[in-house]
Amino acid sequence: MRFSCALIISILLINSNAFSQPADPSGAFTWGLRPDKTRILWTDNSSNEDEFRVERSTNGGAFAEIGSVLANETHFDDATVNPSNVYHYRVRAYRASDMSYSGYTLEVKGPDYLESSHFRVFYNTDDCYPSSGGSTHCTPSDLNAMSQNEYAARILEILEGAYEEYVTNFLFMVPWSPEGAEPIPINLKYCDGGGCAGGGGVGLGPALLDPYDHATNTGDPGSLVVPAHELFHMVQFHYDAIKTDPAGKWVIEGQARAIQDLVCIDAAGLTCQNCDDEPFGIAPYYGQVGNYLGNTNRPVNEISYSAALFWIYLCQQYGATNSEPERGFDFMA
Repeated sequence: MRFSCALIISILLINSNAFSQPADPSGAFTWGLRPDKTRILWTDNSSNEDEFRVERSTNGGAFAEIGSVLANETHFDDATVNPSNVYHYRVRAYRASDMSYSGYTLEVKGPDYLESSHFRVFYNTDDCYPSSGGSTHCTPSDLNAMSQNEYAARILEILEGAYEEYVTNFLFMVPWSPEGAEPIPINLKYCDGGGCAGGGGVGLGPALLDPYDHATNTGDPGSLVVPAHELFHMVQFHYDAIKTDPAGKWVIEGQARAIQDLVCIDAAGLTCQNCDDEPFGIAPYYGQVGNYLGNTNRPVNEISYSAALFWIYLCQQYGATNSEPERGFDFMA
């Protein structure tokens, strides 16, 4: 009798596990690539789904499925976007064996955008939710005198100033764009500690982009430093050798941290903005130098960002530019 009861309980447990729905995906947000192409991303919390199904609502209408991706995938590209429409998206997991669905993610809105000669800045001011840890994907809705989103417009100016410094003044190759001849996509969305660069373009955390007063070193220097740093990565990605270096961070991150001491950005009516003497804020150059000097007994090709001082040494020893703050910057190019 005990054996029969145990067998029945085991069968019930197996059936219960087999037919419990997949866990809900979470953390959905949108990421602009082009005016007609939006990426939807989410977190996979399930171990037994077969696919994720993406639904879209157009101009407040009913949701309809627009595509699916296989299990463990965490993004979907919607390449059927009409920039004149307003879209919302949601995602759920699906398992074929019992035709069961998870619940939906929160509904998230497609991004707005502002563009310049070389960049498109995508942003959301509503219907965007915190990622894990509470970091927001929403940009404040403040407008400038031209009725443009103040944050997006200001970041565009900083990026164009950095582009001029890298490409026009020091003859680096043009920044790589994942969308080919299209302007580089810049998303004001939280990623990788506040800034990231790669196959989706550049991401800049809105929480780190408050205005910075170059004249008084007040405000958030991250709004100048992080865009310049991440754009330099896109410049680096046009050099194939950097992509294939197995220990590449001492080059990729070391150089990008070093340029924070070198770059001279014209933007918003101010000339040669530079944060090399700003010891605070996110990812300061001075802090990285201090990290290296606190422990110099390390191979330079193993210290990632802290190789910044090594690159500054090479620039000052072998570069031809003698003016500050750009002393030796030509060596990197």
